[in-house]
Amino acid sequence: MIFYILLQVILLSLVLYSFRQKVSKNIAVLYAVVFLLTMSALRYGIGIDFFTYQEYYIEISNIGHTDYAEYGFILLSQLCVYLGIGFQGVVAVYAILTVILFAVFYSKYSNNVLLSIYIFTMLPLLYFASFNGIRQFLAVALFSLSIRYIFEKKLILYLACLLLTAFFVHKSVIIMLPMYFILTRNLNIFNYIFITLLYIALLQFVDLIITTLGFSQIYLNGSIKNTGVNYLVLIFFILFAYIYYWKKKLVSHKPENIIFINLTFVCTLVAFTPMLSDLPSAPFMRLTSYFTIAIPIILVNILSVIKNYKFRLVYFFGLILASTLYFYAVLMFKGGVYKLTPYTTIIFN
Repeated sequence: MIFYILLQVILLSLVLYSFRQKVSKNIAVLYAVVFLLTMSALRYGIGIDFFTYQEYYIEISNIGHTDYAEYGFILLSQLCVYLGIGFQGVVAVYAILTVILFAVFYSKYSNNVLLSIYIFTMLPLLYFASFNGIRQFLAVALFSLSIRYIFEKKLILYLACLLLTAFFVHKSVIIMLPMYFILTRNLNIFNYIFITLLYIALLQFVDLIITTLGFSQIYLNGSIKNTGVNYLVLIFFILFAYIYYWKKKLVSHKPENIIFINLTFVCTLVAFTPMLSDLPSAPFMRLTSYFTIAIPIILVNILSVIKNYKFRLVYFFGLILASTLYFYAVLMFKGGVYKLTPYTTIIFN
């Protein structure tokens, strides 16, 4: 736990120090990125899929390819074999790309990038998720950068980014193709209800969709049956209801906020899916990563539309407290299940 405690304390110190001293945002973000990169790149055996990916790497080093990963992973593995840096080189490259891309994403859309990075780290379905499905979470990071093309209405560039990501990184990103036509819509409550009912009606086809999105067999063969989806559905629903309350002010303050509001809505639908299907919840928790990336942005951007200073201050520290408590609760009660604890590093292995 000491490494996780150290990470949390360092990031919180950066958030609070920059809040009080108004230090250069770029310098503070750089420090945060370095700490996140270090912990992610040097981990060993951390994450459910770590040794599964290592087996893929060994297969590639022996016969030159694997049937279980996209071309990007295969090419990178071949390069690491050629350079003699081993599987840890693959882990480090994925970690570096993922963390940097998300830092760029939150810098672009968040009104307080350090607070967004802090929440991103504290929520298990975000930073910790990159320890598990390294291919998929790099795809999520690449999708986050393609969001600009949705707002700018550049369909060809959006499609190109997603198709290249699907071919080289992880094909699950294909599910985000129709989001181009949804995310910029300023929907009202009746629109959300209609979409919810339509989604429920279409759930009969979900088995076929999930089994073609490239998830490891461990998530489809029943080895992992439950990831706490019931309480997460409740959390996502409450979050969306709260965000919807601020919707008008958020969109008025910054029009692109509508994209992140709608991402939160779709996140709730995806999390709800296992309750109406026979599949285990783990694949859907993985899919929510494409949508939960909006939470650290939209919750932080609410700060900008709160006029009362005392309420804004209470909300600021409330975000920090809630995310921190969730961080430690997951580590203490689910850390072993998710293979996050104890944290081990390649330095000592």
